[in-house]
Amino acid sequence: MALCETRAFEVVLSDVHMPKMDGHELVRWIAEQHPRTRCVLMSALDIECKDCPLAGRCLLLRKPFVPKDAVAKITSVLAGSN
Repeated sequence: MALCETRAFEVVLSDVHMPKMDGHELVRWIAEQHPRTRCVLMSALDIECKDCPLAGRCLLLRKPFVPKDAVAKITSVLAGSN
């Protein structure tokens, strides 16, 4: 969050499960504070992002993944073809 306050990001890659704040809370904050930023959430759990405030601009990347899968997902988000 601190980095988002100092510069603009086109996309943020974050885990769903983190200490203090989960990825969904981070996505909600990003949607409010930086509505042009897109998000990719990572999770090993079988979850759905039904209430994502960035619907259509936030994707879920299933773990484990190989780097090329992450690059493809981020490229898709940036191209708007998710």
